[in-house]
Amino acid sequence: MGTRSTMMPLWHVIRGGLDWLLYDVFPAPDAAPLTTPRTCDPGPGTLTFVETDGAFDISGGALETTAQTTPTWGDLSFYGTDAYTRAAGLAQFARVKRGAAIGYAVGWFKSAVIPGDDCGVQLSTASLSWFDGTAIVLLDSAAPAGFFNVGAVLRSVGTFCLVDPDGGGWKLYWVDQNKSFATLYAAAPQFTSAHDWESFGVLSLPANGYADWAADFSTTTDSKTNPASTTTFDCEANCNLNTTFTYETGKYVVERFRVGDSTHYMFFQASDTNIYLFKRLGAGSVQVGVVNAVFSDGVPAEVDVVANGSSVKVFVDKVLRISVTETTLVDNTGGLSLTDLATNDIVITTHPYPALGIATDRVIAPQTTDTFTHTADFLAYIRNVTLPAAGSTEYFFRITGSDEITLQLASDGSLALLDNATSKITAVGGTVSNTNDVALICEGANAEIFVAGTSAGSTATIAVTTGTAGKRLDAQTGVCDAIELWPRDVTSILPSELT
Repeated sequence: MGTRSTMMPLWHVIRGGLDWLLYDVFPAPDAAPLTTPRTCDPGPGTLTFVETDGAFDISGGALETTAQTTPTWGDLSFYGTDAYTRAAGLAQFARVKRGAAIGYAVGWFKSAVIPGDDCGVQLSTASLSWFDGTAIVLLDSAAPAGFFNVGAVLRSVGTFCLVDPDGGGWKLYWVDQNKSFATLYAAAPQFTSAHDWESFGVLSLPANGYADWAADFSTTTDSKTNPASTTTFDCEANCNLNTTFTYETGKYVVERFRVGDSTHYMFFQASDTNIYLFKRLGAGSVQVGVVNAVFSDGVPAEVDVVANGSSVKVFVDKVLRISVTETTLVDNTGGLSLTDLATNDIVITTHPYPALGIATDRVIAPQTTDTFTHTADFLAYIRNVTLPAAGSTEYFFRITGSDEITLQLASDGSLALLDNATSKITAVGGTVSNTNDVALICEGANAEIFVAGTSAGSTATIAVTTGTAGKRLDAQTGVCDAIELWPRDVTSILPSELT
């Protein structure tokens, strides 16, 4: 099967005001087993059915399953016959009904025939979960009983999990960032009985006028591993340039960015155990920042440069070391790597910044008193945490006047969510480990915390339900890669025809 471009061919038809890449509403009755491949009705596209154990039929305007003798992953499944090229905002949507047995899965898969690494929504009896091929996150223990809408929207890395439980609006349930396969299939690898499907389709949200879904800060502009000295790389003017390497005494690592020509650029330099920031505007380089004694021989290091307009910040191991305002070098693109390491283990990745898309804010390596914004109901993801050596690292949310809710991550791995000074969710030591991702989901008085995709507690008694501001508070040694803020309700940035 060939890979279909996600650009809109002329033969596409508009259904319900939307230009679909694949669309089937199963209007005409058809007895099991179904003819495969099936031409979608009203189209476009085709579906392939696998009925190794159990079968499908179409009745009453819905695709139905019959019982499997031995439920096995992929033995009762269907998928879009064509593969799709990953693109931010490419979306798979379905309207489905909860069954009484084990459940079903629907989403994006790298293999249509035998689903393996994947990402999508899974319904098991009454619960709703998200899976990424290796882990399952329980999102809702009381999933809707009747028909409801589910969606899986691709990012450049990972996927959004969307659910419209009652036709009243789409909620963002999860933001996965673990999978980045370039070619994917929209599929439903069912593995039990009694599930009805009223519709199944694929469309590009940006191509339908919803451009927010195309702006995606998970995008990698370029990446290089062990680049030889003088290797060039792609780097936008506003960017996050991330570089990892093992420091060597007497050697240097230099990464140029905002390169206009051979005499106009900025660069950081790791040498003499110090971190430097320079600019060059013609004859000779000018040092604009330096911090001494930040590297040690034989110790791995990570340097982040965040350039956004006239603001240029340099972080070493997620701690801010240099922050300057540079009003001259703001428009140039491109980069150049220079090094004389004896053992070159440099890894460079570049990302556009901030490119928020549907997110309300993102702060890379948040420092003490760094602020951020979010909606009153939100998802907050704290990526790749390192616990403090003592005390707690604290994040404030819903700041309004003197009120706020506070997430604390303590040195022993315990956590707490406070409603002003009142503890609402607590988890004992060892719950959080270094490198974990921590997610906080808040909607009204309800809140739940996830650690590495597993729930660490919930509450329905939060009093502080308004406020759209937050900040990193305590000056402890705990750090993280980034904190990302997402709206809970995304109805306003999705086509109304989907509800």
